[in-house]
Amino acid sequence: MVAGFKNRTAALPELDQFIEEAYFNKKNILAEHIISGAAKKDDRVDSSLSKELSEELNDKFIEVNHEGHFLGKEGYDTFELLRDEIFKRNNLKSLSPCAEDKETAFL
Repeated sequence: MVAGFKNRTAALPELDQFIEEAYFNKKNILAEHIISGAAKKDDRVDSSLSKELSEELNDKFIEVNHEGHFLGKEGYDTFELLRDEIFKRNNLKSLSPCAEDKETAFL
């Protein structure tokens, strides 16, 4: 999960109605591993909201020293830290069995 949240955020009021009507039950999430990433200085989703959701899901939370919302126009077009964590959790060197190096495009 990248910049995940389940409660209102002042920067995205257009999502308020959706958030109020959404049904969240962590028992419905069928995942062996959940990894959450958030930027320390995200102007849209405060990292505390992502951390709160992460704690509720009992997953690994990674706070990235990044200013912004992980957008390509802000210079963030890959999430290598998250990719590496996924590889580590699954004992992989890359997602593709044909890949020859760690620079495989993934996230």
